[in-house]
Amino acid sequence: MSFKFTPEELKSIEELRSKVDDDRALVMPVLWMVQRKQGFIGNDDVLYLQDTLGIRAIFFAGAIGYFAMFNEAKKGKYELKFCKTITCKLRGSDELIKFCENLLGIKMGETSSDGLFSLGESECLGYCEKAPCMLCGLEQHWELNEEALESLIQKIRQENASR
Repeated sequence: MSFKFTPEELKSIEELRSKVDDDRALVMPVLWMVQRKQGFIGNDDVLYLQDTLGIRAIFFAGAIGYFAMFNEAKKGKYELKFCKTITCKLRGSDELIKFCENLLGIKMGETSSDGLFSLGESECLGYCEKAPCMLCGLEQHWELNEEALESLIQKIRQENASR
């Protein structure tokens, strides 16, 4: 088990707990704390949350499984999540995914060897009129084409080369 709350984090959780009627209201904020701290929420982390907070693991696991913004495994610094709905597919998202896989040398669900990029899919991102679209972290990109995708990846690589 790698994740543990600091005493300050536990104090803030207890402060939040004092403001809610049902401890299950803590599930989302606590999951966000773990995700922000280590980038993913593993099975051991769920058990730690259950043991530490007294909230059954099924509530944490259910939220992680339902909400696409939670990662169950370590991802790259930049996760590229392509919309997998029919509108994006009809407008070329599958071809863009193949292009991106070739450009990064990884397949969907994998992380690049430099740890910069992961590829994933997401349900509808709400930009059907601007399909195909994807998320890079929390930033939305729409009306994608090969040039725009390659430009984004080069920009990220350049920004991270100087660090």
